[in-house]
Amino acid sequence: MEATAKAKFVRISARKMRLVVDLIRGRSVEEALVILQGTRKKASPMVEKLLRSAVANALFVGDEKEQPAAPRANIDELFVKTAFVDGGPTMKRFRPRPMGRANRIRKRTSHCTIILGSKGSKGGKGAKTDKGAKTDKGVKGGPSKPQTGKSKRPRAAAA
Repeated sequence: MEATAKAKFVRISARKMRLVVDLIRGRSVEEALVILQGTRKKASPMVEKLLRSAVANALFVGDEKEQPAAPRANIDELFVKTAFVDGGPTMKRFRPRPMGRANRIRKRTSHCTIILGSKGSKGGKGAKTDKGAKTDKGVKGGPSKPQTGKSKRPRAAAA
């Protein structure tokens, strides 16, 4: 079970909003709300409002297959599965400067998306992989080559 909430054209830069969204990614809903209420950033109330909207979507919005407005999930099992911020369109304004010049002011916007998942669902947090384990492709993900004693660079002939 997943629930999504999106906020588009939010009048804050994506870089500033990502600072707040990075704090709640992967956490339970209750923990995320406590973190957002204690964070003193401009984006914090915006992300909190979006998180509450995603919780409402998870709890009360029904699918076509189910009965409409039927409760679907327990709030204790919800966690922030995915949260990301994309840059939106930039409004460009000009500020007068001395000697007839002008500087451009960029008023940036952003699009924020939060996807909640249920801890009991199959694609949730339980399926973790060992990041330190070696694969058949080698340590860094590239194909492993058999090591030979020869160097690729020819040696300079001794005079």
